[in-house]
Amino acid sequence: MSRLLSLFGVVALVWLALPAASQSLGDCDLNPNLVFCDVGGGGGGGSTTSTTIAEAYYWWGWGSAGECDDGDPRYIRYLHWADGSYVLPMELTNPPNGSILGTDRIYQLTCASIPAPEVWNVLETASEALPPPAWEASPPGQGVTGFESWMWFSGQTQLGPVVLSWTDPVTGISFDLQGRAWVGDITWTTGDGEDPTVYALSYVAGADVGGTSDDPATTHFYEVTSSDSGFDAGYPVQIEITWVGEWRWRESGGAWNPYQPMLNTATFTTNETYEVVQIVSVLQP
Repeated sequence: MSRLLSLFGVVALVWLALPAASQSLGDCDLNPNLVFCDVGGGGGGGSTTSTTIAEAYYWWGWGSAGECDDGDPRYIRYLHWADGSYVLPMELTNPPNGSILGTDRIYQLTCASIPAPEVWNVLETASEALPPPAWEASPPGQGVTGFESWMWFSGQTQLGPVVLSWTDPVTGISFDLQGRAWVGDITWTTGDGEDPTVYALSYVAGADVGGTSDDPATTHFYEVTSSDSGFDAGYPVQIEITWVGEWRWRESGGAWNPYQPMLNTATFTTNETYEVVQIVSVLQP
């Protein structure tokens, strides 16, 4: 009789301690909304102990269990009796679906597959909203054969950081996702067979990858005038920029994990003309 009172007293306390969304009865599958299971002694999935009183078991909350092979966090939870003790593998004839039978307890493992693509989608949308790639040159508007033309990119080269919130549907754990992007490379197709390219290997380096009028991203010598090369309006010059990014995550309010690269890229191009002329010196008498 004392065991009966003690058991049901604890059942009431545990029941009240569970979140409202987790009080649904179910078969204890790997599902955060079915954490409490009500089973009867001798019934399917019930206790195999000698007692005939109703037993109840439930999954404890998810706890950290390291990382999965892809770097996503792994979580574990254990099956408990209503009195708070662990459920031993030999105490259930039919363990809950998705269970792992350890040497001394029943548990479940799951990986929280944090969605990096959701972060990239935000960054890519932001890059698409920017003006088309723009470049400048010196001499401006018209190059000269035999002289070095300076070229630089005059558009934005960094985006973010952006922060998103995401909740894992299996564990119910919330995460912060943070991402940032930058122009990883810029290629000029000069129109005379050359394709100078500059690179930025990090978000910090992305701030300077475009160059300036005082410190150009690249330089180029045109040896033949554009008209002599068959381009009366000027050499067809194309600039192509490629955005790359990186992201990181943390459990809400926790410490950030290190940044890791994204696999996605976004490329944009602009086509313009650049006239190149020849300057001929003439001696005056």
